[in-house]
Amino acid sequence: DLTRVLVRICEEATAILGGDCACVWLGDGANGVRLEALYGLPPELVGTRLKPGEGVAGRVAANGDPMLTNDYGEVRGTPSGFEEVLSCAGVPMYWDGELRGVLAVGNRQEPRVLTHEQLGLLGGFADLAAAACRNASAHAGLAREARTDSLTGCLNHAALHDALRRELSRCERTGHNLSLVLLDLDGFKAVNEEHGHLVGDDVLRRVGQSLRGTMRPYDTIARYGGDEFAVVAYGADEAAAGEVADR
Repeated sequence: DLTRVLVRICEEATAILGGDCACVWLGDGANGVRLEALYGLPPELVGTRLKPGEGVAGRVAANGDPMLTNDYGEVRGTPSGFEEVLSCAGVPMYWDGELRGVLAVGNRQEPRVLTHEQLGLLGGFADLAAAACRNASAHAGLAREARTDSLTGCLNHAALHDALRRELSRCERTGHNLSLVLLDLDGFKAVNEEHGHLVGDDVLRRVGQSLRGTMRPYDTIARYGGDEFAVVAYGADEAAAGEVADR
C-alpha cells in the first residue's frame, strides 16, 4: 500500500539522519508538490501544497537538486505549520525516469546543524525509497485494473460482490440502510445487430460515464454483465433507491 510505504519512508529517513521529523511530498517541478506522508509533525498538515520554488520541497522539485538549510525559517515560501523546524535536508525522488516527489528530513531541537554528508546519505536512501514507491504504485495500478471493467470504467462483477459483502457486514453492525439498484438497457441487442459491436461498445462506454457522473460520489457503480449495471446506494432506503433508479 503506497500510503503505508510513504509513512515507513518518513520513519526510516528520520532514524538514518537522526532528525525528529520527515515528509514525503509528491509532485513535480511544473505543478508543485503535495504533502502525502509525514512523521513527527501534526497529521493535519497532510495535503499541504507548495508551488514550484516554495519552501525546501518546492525548490528541490523545481531544480531537481538536493538542498540543505540550517535556517529553515528564512527559506522563502516556508508553509505554515512548520514554524518549529530549525533545519531541513531535502532530496528529489525519481522513478520511471521522472521526478515524482521530494523526501525531506528536519530537526526541531538543538543541535540543529545538518551536514552535506547527511544530505548525501539521504539522497542514497531516497533512491531506495523511490524504488519502493514505484513498486507500490505499480501494485496499486494492477489491483485497480483487476477490479475495473475495462470497457466502461465501472467496477466489474467480482468487485461488486466484494463491495456488497463488505457493506452488508457494515450495515449489520451500524443499522444503516443499503439498497441495490439493478438496471439494463432496453433494445441493446438491436443496437449490436443493426450497427455492429463497436457501436454497442461505445453505447456501453457512454452509459458507464453517465452513471459515474450522475450518481453520488460515494455510491458504488458496477457493470454486472453484458448490458446490465448495478448501483449500490449507501444510506438509501427503498424510496431513496427509487429516486436513484429514476435519475
